[in-house]
Amino acid sequence: MVSGGAGTENGLVIRRGRRKPETAASIDAGLDLIVSDVQRTLANRADGFVFVHAGAVAWQGRALVLPGRSRSGKSELVRALVSAGAEYLSDEFAVFDGEGLVHPYARSLGLRRGEEARAWISPESLGARVAARPLPPGLIAFLRYAPGARWQPRSLSSGHTVLGLLRHAVAARRRLALARSVLVPVASSVVALAGVRGEAEDVAARLLRALDSAAPRGVALGPA
Repeated sequence: MVSGGAGTENGLVIRRGRRKPETAASIDAGLDLIVSDVQRTLANRADGFVFVHAGAVAWQGRALVLPGRSRSGKSELVRALVSAGAEYLSDEFAVFDGEGLVHPYARSLGLRRGEEARAWISPESLGARVAARPLPPGLIAFLRYAPGARWQPRSLSSGHTVLGLLRHAVAARRRLALARSVLVPVASSVVALAGVRGEAEDVAARLLRALDSAAPRGVALGPA
Protein backbone atom coordinates (compact mmCIF):
# COMPACT_ATOMS: atom_id res chain seq x y z
CA MET A 1 0.00 0.00 0.00
CA VAL A 2 1.25 3.48 -0.89
CA SER A 3 -0.22 6.62 0.60
CA GLY A 4 0.63 10.24 1.17
CA GLY A 5 0.68 11.45 4.74
CA ALA A 6 0.35 14.86 6.27
CA GLY A 7 2.80 17.48 5.21
CA THR A 8 5.50 18.73 7.54
CA GLU A 9 7.58 21.87 7.48
CA ASN A 10 10.25 19.79 5.71
CA GLY A 11 8.01 18.27 3.06
CA LEU A 12 5.41 15.57 2.46
CA VAL A 13 5.54 12.26 4.35
CA ILE A 14 5.09 9.24 2.04
CA ARG A 15 4.12 5.92 3.65
CA ARG A 16 4.75 2.83 1.50
CA GLY A 17 3.51 -0.41 3.07
CA ARG A 18 5.86 -1.67 5.77
CA ARG A 19 8.78 0.43 4.62
CA LYS A 20 10.01 3.32 6.70
CA PRO A 21 8.09 6.52 5.87
CA GLU A 22 10.01 8.87 3.63
CA THR A 23 9.81 12.64 3.39
CA ALA A 24 9.55 14.18 -0.07
CA ALA A 25 10.52 17.80 -0.60
CA SER A 26 7.52 18.45 -2.86
CA ILE A 27 4.39 16.85 -4.28
CA ASP A 28 6.26 16.13 -7.53
CA ALA A 29 9.05 14.37 -5.61
CA GLY A 30 6.44 12.38 -3.67
CA LEU A 31 4.76 11.30 -6.89
CA ASP A 32 8.15 10.16 -8.21
CA LEU A 33 8.52 7.88 -5.18
CA ILE A 34 5.06 6.40 -5.69
CA VAL A 35 5.59 5.86 -9.42
CA SER A 36 8.94 4.18 -8.71
CA ASP A 37 7.25 1.76 -6.31
CA VAL A 38 4.54 0.89 -8.84
CA GLN A 39 7.16 0.26 -11.52
CA ARG A 40 9.27 -1.86 -9.17
CA THR A 41 6.22 -3.97 -8.30
CA LEU A 42 5.48 -4.50 -11.99
CA ALA A 43 9.09 -5.48 -12.67
CA ASN A 44 9.04 -7.98 -9.79
CA ARG A 45 5.81 -9.67 -10.86
CA ALA A 46 5.85 -9.67 -14.67
CA ASP A 47 5.75 -13.37 -15.59
CA GLY A 48 8.22 -14.40 -18.27
CA PHE A 49 9.94 -11.00 -18.50
CA VAL A 50 13.20 -9.73 -17.07
CA PHE A 51 13.38 -6.01 -16.31
CA VAL A 52 16.88 -4.52 -16.44
CA HIS A 53 17.51 -0.97 -15.21
CA ALA A 54 18.54 0.56 -18.51
CA GLY A 55 17.79 3.10 -21.14
CA ALA A 56 16.98 1.64 -24.55
CA VAL A 57 16.49 2.94 -28.08
CA ALA A 58 15.88 1.29 -31.45
CA TRP A 59 18.07 1.86 -34.51
CA GLN A 60 17.85 0.10 -37.87
CA GLY A 61 15.75 -2.74 -36.45
CA ARG A 62 17.92 -3.47 -33.39
CA ALA A 63 17.96 -2.23 -29.80
CA LEU A 64 20.76 -0.37 -28.06
CA VAL A 65 20.64 -1.15 -24.33
CA LEU A 66 22.27 1.18 -21.77
CA PRO A 67 22.25 -0.42 -18.30
CA GLY A 68 22.59 1.96 -15.36
CA ARG A 69 21.15 2.88 -12.00
CA SER A 70 19.04 5.92 -11.23
CA ARG A 71 20.93 9.21 -11.53
CA SER A 72 23.51 7.61 -13.83
CA GLY A 73 22.53 9.80 -16.80
CA LYS A 74 20.48 7.21 -18.72
CA SER A 75 17.67 9.63 -19.54
CA GLU A 76 19.99 12.34 -20.85
CA LEU A 77 21.75 9.83 -23.09
CA VAL A 78 18.45 8.43 -24.36
CA ARG A 79 17.28 11.99 -25.08
CA ALA A 80 20.42 12.64 -27.13
CA LEU A 81 19.99 9.35 -29.01
CA VAL A 82 16.37 10.00 -29.99
CA SER A 83 17.33 13.55 -30.98
CA ALA A 84 19.92 11.92 -33.27
CA GLY A 85 17.20 9.85 -34.96
CA ALA A 86 16.80 6.70 -32.86
CA GLU A 87 13.36 5.41 -31.88
CA TYR A 88 12.41 5.45 -28.21
CA LEU A 89 12.07 2.26 -26.19
CA SER A 90 12.58 3.37 -22.58
CA ASP A 91 14.64 5.52 -20.24
CA GLU A 92 14.07 3.25 -17.21
CA PHE A 93 13.85 -0.46 -18.11
CA ALA A 94 15.00 -2.71 -20.90
CA VAL A 95 12.29 -5.38 -20.82
CA PHE A 96 13.59 -8.71 -22.12
CA ASP A 97 11.22 -11.55 -23.00
CA GLY A 98 12.05 -15.25 -23.02
CA GLU A 99 13.47 -15.04 -26.55
CA GLY A 100 15.83 -12.21 -25.64
CA LEU A 101 13.87 -9.50 -27.45
CA VAL A 102 13.63 -6.00 -25.95
CA HIS A 103 10.09 -4.64 -25.56
CA PRO A 104 9.07 -0.98 -25.53
CA TYR A 105 8.49 0.49 -22.07
CA ALA A 106 7.61 3.91 -23.33
CA ARG A 107 6.96 6.07 -20.32
CA SER A 108 7.85 9.76 -20.65
CA LEU A 109 11.51 10.62 -20.24
CA GLY A 110 12.32 11.74 -16.69
CA LEU A 111 14.99 14.43 -17.06
CA ARG A 112 16.35 15.64 -13.72
CA ARG A 113 16.16 19.30 -12.82
CA GLY A 114 18.13 19.66 -9.62
CA GLU A 115 18.44 17.10 -6.84
CA GLU A 116 14.76 16.26 -6.39
CA ALA A 117 12.49 17.32 -9.23
CA ARG A 118 12.28 15.72 -12.67
CA ALA A 119 10.73 17.12 -15.82
CA TRP A 120 8.64 14.52 -17.64
CA ILE A 121 8.97 14.92 -21.41
CA SER A 122 7.23 12.86 -24.05
CA PRO A 123 9.51 11.46 -26.77
CA GLU A 124 7.11 12.84 -29.37
CA SER A 125 7.82 16.38 -28.12
CA LEU A 126 11.46 15.77 -29.06
CA GLY A 127 10.44 14.71 -32.55
CA ALA A 128 11.09 11.05 -31.76
CA ARG A 129 9.10 8.01 -32.75
CA VAL A 130 8.26 5.31 -30.23
CA ALA A 131 9.21 1.79 -31.26
CA ALA A 132 6.07 -0.27 -31.74
CA ARG A 133 7.40 -3.84 -31.47
CA PRO A 134 10.01 -5.88 -29.59
CA LEU A 135 13.44 -5.94 -31.18
CA PRO A 136 16.62 -8.01 -30.88
CA PRO A 137 19.39 -6.24 -28.98
CA GLY A 138 22.32 -5.25 -31.18
CA LEU A 139 24.62 -3.57 -28.66
CA ILE A 140 24.84 -3.31 -24.86
CA ALA A 141 26.83 -0.39 -23.46
CA PHE A 142 27.74 -0.01 -19.78
CA LEU A 143 28.72 3.65 -19.54
CA ARG A 144 29.61 5.95 -16.67
CA TYR A 145 29.42 9.72 -17.09
CA ALA A 146 32.38 11.95 -16.27
CA PRO A 147 32.65 15.55 -17.49
CA GLY A 148 35.17 15.90 -20.29
CA ALA A 149 35.86 12.16 -20.55
CA ARG A 150 37.43 10.85 -23.76
CA TRP A 151 35.59 8.14 -25.70
CA GLN A 152 37.71 5.03 -25.21
CA PRO A 153 35.32 2.12 -24.56
CA ARG A 154 36.55 -1.45 -24.15
CA SER A 155 34.91 -4.65 -25.35
CA LEU A 156 33.40 -7.00 -22.79
CA SER A 157 33.42 -10.78 -22.76
CA SER A 158 30.08 -12.59 -22.62
CA GLY A 159 30.84 -13.52 -19.00
CA HIS A 160 31.35 -9.91 -17.93
CA THR A 161 28.29 -8.92 -19.93
CA VAL A 162 25.95 -11.33 -18.17
CA LEU A 163 27.33 -10.29 -14.79
CA GLY A 164 26.67 -6.65 -15.66
CA LEU A 165 23.13 -7.39 -16.80
CA LEU A 166 22.38 -9.42 -13.68
CA ARG A 167 23.74 -6.58 -11.53
CA HIS A 168 21.16 -4.26 -13.05
CA ALA A 169 18.27 -6.75 -13.27
CA VAL A 170 15.31 -6.17 -10.96
CA ALA A 171 14.94 -8.90 -8.31
CA ALA A 172 17.72 -10.94 -9.92
CA ARG A 173 18.41 -12.92 -6.74
CA ARG A 174 14.78 -13.77 -6.16
CA ARG A 175 14.18 -14.70 -9.81
CA LEU A 176 17.65 -15.95 -10.64
CA ALA A 177 16.58 -18.93 -12.75
CA LEU A 178 14.44 -16.74 -15.02
CA ALA A 179 17.08 -13.98 -15.20
CA ARG A 180 19.83 -16.43 -16.13
CA SER A 181 17.71 -18.27 -18.70
CA VAL A 182 17.03 -14.97 -20.50
CA LEU A 183 20.21 -12.96 -19.98
CA VAL A 184 22.88 -15.64 -20.52
CA PRO A 185 21.85 -16.20 -24.18
CA VAL A 186 21.65 -12.42 -24.67
CA ALA A 187 25.16 -11.93 -23.31
CA SER A 188 26.45 -14.78 -25.47
CA SER A 189 24.96 -13.32 -28.63
CA VAL A 190 25.27 -9.53 -28.37
CA VAL A 191 28.35 -7.31 -28.53
CA ALA A 192 28.92 -5.31 -25.34
CA LEU A 193 31.24 -2.50 -24.35
CA ALA A 194 32.02 -0.51 -21.23
CA GLY A 195 33.69 2.79 -20.50
CA VAL A 196 33.45 6.38 -19.35
CA ARG A 197 31.54 8.84 -21.48
CA GLY A 198 31.48 12.60 -21.77
CA GLU A 199 28.49 14.71 -22.76
CA ALA A 200 25.50 12.80 -24.13
CA GLU A 201 25.34 14.75 -27.40
CA ASP A 202 28.98 13.91 -28.16
CA VAL A 203 28.49 10.20 -27.50
CA ALA A 204 25.14 9.55 -29.20
CA ALA A 205 26.43 9.44 -32.79
CA ARG A 206 29.38 7.26 -31.73
CA LEU A 207 27.02 4.75 -30.12
CA LEU A 208 24.79 4.56 -33.18
CA ARG A 209 27.84 3.95 -35.39
CA ALA A 210 29.00 1.25 -32.98
CA LEU A 211 25.59 -0.37 -33.22
CA ASP A 212 25.74 -0.22 -37.02
CA SER A 213 29.02 -2.11 -37.01
CA ALA A 214 28.20 -4.58 -34.22
CA ALA A 215 27.89 -8.14 -35.53
CA PRO A 216 26.18 -10.84 -33.46
CA ARG A 217 28.55 -12.97 -31.40
CA GLY A 218 26.83 -16.23 -32.18
CA VAL A 219 23.30 -17.57 -32.04
CA ALA A 220 20.61 -15.26 -33.35
CA LEU A 221 17.91 -14.12 -30.94
CA GLY A 222 14.18 -14.30 -31.46
CA PRO A 223 12.09 -16.37 -33.82
CA ALA A 224 13.62 -17.57 -37.06
